[in-house]
Amino acid sequence: MLFAVGLFFSAGCNSFYTSNKNVPETIQVNKEDSVNVIVSKNEVLPLYRESINLNVYSGATTNDYGIGFGARANYFSPFRVTFGFSYTLFINAYALLTANSISQPSIELGYAIPSAPFVVRPYMMVGSSRINLEVLLFNLNEHPDRFQSYRTLTPGIELIVPIFDSEGQFSFDIRYNYIPELPTFRAFIFLFNVGVSL
Repeated sequence: MLFAVGLFFSAGCNSFYTSNKNVPETIQVNKEDSVNVIVSKNEVLPLYRESINLNVYSGATTNDYGIGFGARANYFSPFRVTFGFSYTLFINAYALLTANSISQPSIELGYAIPSAPFVVRPYMMVGSSRINLEVLLFNLNEHPDRFQSYRTLTPGIELIVPIFDSEGQFSFDIRYNYIPELPTFRAFIFLFNVGVSL
């Protein structure tokens, strides 16, 4: 009797775990293809693929750069090399009368490293920082004291987190902003990005 119950229980469990209903199919992935991940509905989506990534971002900085926010567009090539451009604006208001802003258009070159469930992307940005120090009076910008442009080098690293079953993604960025003509005016930049992969 106990033997018959055990046999029935074993057969029932076996049939449950081999059922295809609502259970993702087990897929053998070679080590070389480890960039693929298993998701629901028996689909395999690539962690990395050729695409155009569009992002907006915002974050904090050091060295009185203030709050930074901007947008970027990057092409992710089949060879995992990425290139694109970005625009960042830093604003730091203080003492109610003065404001320091830095406008920074840049081009960037990077390399994507898939490591499930993330994509790590080191990159280098080359751009121009336009530093503007203005006197604010009754919400009117008057008497700009300084408006200069400097060549800027910005290495960084981005941790991309794809949102599976969608084209969305978010990421975290750490950059180091360096202006050769102003070596003391350097800063670390910490950014949070949201965007889509097309």
